[in-house]
Amino acid sequence: MLSHGDWSPDQVLVDGGAVRIVDLDRVCTAPPERDLGSWLASGGPTAMLEGFADAGGGWDERALGAWRALAGLERAAEPFRRGVADWPASVAARLASAEEALA
Repeated sequence: MLSHGDWSPDQVLVDGGAVRIVDLDRVCTAPPERDLGSWLASGGPTAMLEGFADAGGGWDERALGAWRALAGLERAAEPFRRGVADWPASVAARLASAEEALA
């Protein structure tokens, strides 16, 4: 299945009735859990998962947790790289979220 590879709310542009998916530099072949996990790790609303299910999509909960954790780990260093003043706390929170996704 074609995957965005880094799915998050900031990857979607809405202009009136037109919806555009942007930032396709990580497009790959992967299971749907990759994009769904990335969406959740970025703080995207769970309504996206409901829409995915309503459209006939499905996922494995264990795989979803693993992909969510990986996406969280990939984003863990972002506060440090952006120079956020409280980067240690932000990194720790992202790591805790990734650990929670694996539970």
